[in-house]
Amino acid sequence: MPIPSPNKNEKKNDFIGRCMQNENMIKEYPNEKKQAAVCHSQWDEYEKNKLKGVVIMKIMMPTDNEKMGDFMDRCMKDGGTKDECKINWDKKEGGARMDTKITKVEFQAAYPDLFTEIQKEVFDKAFSEGMVKGKEEGLLQGAESERKRIQDVETQCIPGHEAIILSLKYDGKTTGPEAAVKVLAAEKEVRVTFHKDMRDGAVKPVIQPAVGAGEPIDMNDFESEVKKYEDTHKCKHSEAIVAIANEKPEIHEAWLKKINKK
Repeated sequence: MPIPSPNKNEKKNDFIGRCMQNENMIKEYPNEKKQAAVCHSQWDEYEKNKLKGVVIMKIMMPTDNEKMGDFMDRCMKDGGTKDECKINWDKKEGGARMDTKITKVEFQAAYPDLFTEIQKEVFDKAFSEGMVKGKEEGLLQGAESERKRIQDVETQCIPGHEAIILSLKYDGKTTGPEAAVKVLAAEKEVRVTFHKDMRDGAVKPVIQPAVGAGEPIDMNDFESEVKKYEDTHKCKHSEAIVAIANEKPEIHEAWLKKINKK
């Protein structure tokens, strides 16, 4: 009992539906689950052999007295394509139901246009499946890379800068080293501001007035101090004046003012 074969460009679901509705299939396999299993198996076999470059045709062979037109109608009604039926007509062998195999080279030589179409169909399918697989793998790799980036950013956190880390984690671009630079810059700014505030807010030191400040200074103190230094160090009078002026500038200044007023 012939099992329907997929037609060129026929989609899998369309073929499965057509296969299960075939009169011969319904008679041979009353159970729908069995019909579905046989039809799915037929599709898988078709796909497998198509990828190998071999076309297997399981379609009705012409009978001895059958005319070509009648056979072509019957063959195509049974599920064969025009080219497949034509191949079996050309290989007419007495009407027996049989599996006829044709090599890739023979098929390409006999039906170059159909061969090119099949090649394109196989390529398009493989390309589409490759694109889907590549996209899935790319998404997985991208997700893993982003997860690692976020972990690297998190490890750069310094207490007090959690908000910066949170914004960098989800910007989708900042790396761990880049996050470290930004966090350290923010920490430096915090420390500079802290020290400035400490300086600005510090209590100003109270300068205590010198003992005796504000009291009248005896102008003779300077001269007596000079005389005492001169006697003690056995030096010149001018040298004693310079020494006492350096040691006691307040009485030296008062002495100068006294002299200038005269």
